[in-house]
Amino acid sequence: MKRLLVLALAVAACGSNATPVATGEFAAPSGLAITSGGDRDLLFIANEGRDNLRALQICLSPLDGGTPLPDGGAAVDTCPRAENLQFVPAPIRVFPATIETGDRPRRLAGVRLSRPDGSPTGVVLAVGADDQLRVVDARNLVESAHHTVLDGGVTATPSKVLALQLDSPGVDVVAETLLDAANLEVGMAPGQTATAFVATVAQGAVKAELLMLQVGVDAQGAAMLPVVVGQCTLDPVVPRKLAVVPGSGDRVYIADGAGDGVVSVLKLGFPVPSATPAACAVARIPAGGRPARSVAVSPPWIEALPVAAADGGVTDAGGPPAPHPAGELVMMVLDPRPGSPDGGTDLDPGGILIARAADKLIVPAPPASVFDPTPGLQPMEPIATPGLPREVAFLRSNPTDKNCPNASCTPVFIGFSTATSTLRYGLLASATSTDGAGYFIDVLKRRFVNSTYSPTATQAPTVSSATLEFTTSGTNVPKLTFLAPTPDHPNTGWLTAGVSRAANWRVVWHGPFPGLETRNGALSASGTGTILLKLPGLSLTRWMTDPALQLQVGDTVSFPSYLAPADAPVSCTTLVSSEAAFSRFELNILSIPAPDTLELAPLQPTGTVRAFDFLSACPTGLGVVASVRAAGARPWLVYDGFVVRGRAQAGMQFVARERRYDYPLDDVIPAPLVTDNVAVAFQLDGPDPVQLGNAWSFTVALQGVAPKPFRDFNAPQGFATSVLGYSSPRYPQLVFSSVTGANEVLQADVTVLDSDPYGVVSYR
Repeated sequence: MKRLLVLALAVAACGSNATPVATGEFAAPSGLAITSGGDRDLLFIANEGRDNLRALQICLSPLDGGTPLPDGGAAVDTCPRAENLQFVPAPIRVFPATIETGDRPRRLAGVRLSRPDGSPTGVVLAVGADDQLRVVDARNLVESAHHTVLDGGVTATPSKVLALQLDSPGVDVVAETLLDAANLEVGMAPGQTATAFVATVAQGAVKAELLMLQVGVDAQGAAMLPVVVGQCTLDPVVPRKLAVVPGSGDRVYIADGAGDGVVSVLKLGFPVPSATPAACAVARIPAGGRPARSVAVSPPWIEALPVAAADGGVTDAGGPPAPHPAGELVMMVLDPRPGSPDGGTDLDPGGILIARAADKLIVPAPPASVFDPTPGLQPMEPIATPGLPREVAFLRSNPTDKNCPNASCTPVFIGFSTATSTLRYGLLASATSTDGAGYFIDVLKRRFVNSTYSPTATQAPTVSSATLEFTTSGTNVPKLTFLAPTPDHPNTGWLTAGVSRAANWRVVWHGPFPGLETRNGALSASGTGTILLKLPGLSLTRWMTDPALQLQVGDTVSFPSYLAPADAPVSCTTLVSSEAAFSRFELNILSIPAPDTLELAPLQPTGTVRAFDFLSACPTGLGVVASVRAAGARPWLVYDGFVVRGRAQAGMQFVARERRYDYPLDDVIPAPLVTDNVAVAFQLDGPDPVQLGNAWSFTVALQGVAPKPFRDFNAPQGFATSVLGYSSPRYPQLVFSSVTGANEVLQADVTVLDSDPYGVVSYR
């Protein structure tokens, strides 16, 4: 069977690309899991849109002529080279095997075990839209697909997918695995079972539950139905994603989709199964009141401690190795929510936070160490991928890498030939995003690996000079000046690395409020000499209460067009015909007597402005298209792209704040405060324009700081979901992500990213 794969294209500063050949028949791939299939590993993919699983084969040993064996011989794959990175075939071998698991399998967990003879085997657990946990025998899948002759001369045949009845649909499943000295996953010893956890959703009178399972094989080495050994209710926690400590640990972590951050439940003392389950005893790692959608736990790694340098400073090289056990750090993805916690006015898009498991605190902001226990340090702010972050996974730290003699590290290939073409990070993670890409996180620096890959690249945003559109005639024109640097804000315009984004800004005089640019309405007489504008079916409350817009008395309304009623007198139709000029005037808002009504002042004619005699010309009313505009004391509307950041006036310093999305490359001392999260700052001076819609425009640019993606640039930007790190002697570091919205699964090899033809591979 031909696998789905093409050569990755090296795209400088843009990221890797892959051009797939569609053979995987994916429809909404979601969950990912890896387990042992005997002489190979299997990557299982939840093919949610077709109610089945697919399985990709990965050979285990190094390439021929690669890492030597302990006896000095050359390593040779035990599974055929031609089957490496191929789908397990169906009986008609040009198609991938279909493992039917029921209604919409969504989440998977791989369990590594051993048969009684000591040979590796594994099972995969799957939950989806129905109330059953499915169990697939991975080794049997390989043996039956290859017609393996078993002991006794019997040819392997496909075993039945087992099903464990749950009280309600499962939302996630996770399993513990053992790690060897190189931090590679290995199976349990013969006769031993593995621990797994399943979280279910609340349904009707049934509360959300957490189940602890024992997973094993029988005397013949075949997968058995898991045994439920623990059960408790999670209410009011709404489980979203589960995580366990790599290499097994003492607890399971649960992303709380309704509460605050994540919670953990200890295995010791886990309530036994019952018809009336007890409540789970949870410990919470709070995230500022924000719910979480994903969680991951750090693997073991080794840190090279700094030593004193000759100049009295410190260096990161040559220090004694300090081992860090698995489970020290917990990474969580926060859900979006209305309202920004740092002074902004738009949607808080969530983000990624790192916490310490020991004291359940969010780690401090750089440059402090993630393990600094000093009281009062500012916690790190959420960092965010382009788009909205979906899920996270830690990558393996390799303690046997000869290039990290005193530590463990994860390599990332730069993509060009230099002495430092591969950079190594002490602890690296990967995150998926709604833009379809995956990104890398330098955990200890609390920042993304940027588009230059370099940890020493300049990260200073710049701003272009401001240009006045529709220039007013004469020399006395409006002015826009970017604020000069200060000790707290060292860049012109107070641009802040990790806060200021690449964007086009416009500062518009009497700018129309978003959503109120063109609204159908009707003018009528108030009876007191003023004009009433009724906007049927519309409530202006949201514009009045929005902290950036603040629609109020003193703002104005202009009229791009008019429509006389059918029974209007000739004077009214004549008025409409005479108002051919687009928005030639504005009327001041005197009051807002009802949520859908504005009271307007009549137009006062001058020597250059003729009257708008609506009150006498159209006694039965006049249909209009209305545009509601900022005016009054703060007549400038400030746009960041299409988002309004606030209102400004001449003589006023305008400081636009945004939430942090990354931390700068250079350590800033003292640590950047959340109160200093300034995107840009400027001051308007001089006279106001006279032409409606006059605007200043400028651009904020970033150099080499965009988070480095791995993605398929030829596919639609369908959102990515699951992410999974994988390591074996053959592949030191692969990252798999499911791009559900593009019906593909991406494979990234971080050791050859952007260089080797197989740096990024797409399976469809």
